Amino acid sequence: MNALSVKSTGDFHFVLVSISSRFFAVDGSHTAMANFTLSLNGRVREQITNRLNVRKTGGGGHYWGYDTVGVVQKQYRLNIAQGDHLRVALSSAHYHLSSDIRIDLSN
Repeated sequence: MNALSVKSTGDFHFVLVSISSRFFAVDGSHTAMANFTLSLNGRVREQITNRLNVRKTGGGGHYWGYDTVGVVQKQYRLNIAQGDHLRVALSSAHYHLSSDIRIDLSN
């Protein structure tokens, strides 16, 4: 899943966003990333980046690629009212396969 939308069931002051992204195998050093937006009632409030820097060292002659996973977790203070809509969505990516997204609301 590369996007998640939730409707607030009450009034909250904090939102915790957890994203686990899977990136495809690359044979060599590279940077894999996935950029997400956090929107409240359709208005972008935050940008979240999940990035992995992979370095290859050593000799050649064999395939070195393997899938990688990166996890990012961010907490934001927002005034969230009952009935508000929150959405986390992938906005751009490089070497990205898919992501799991979780949104938690608290006071």
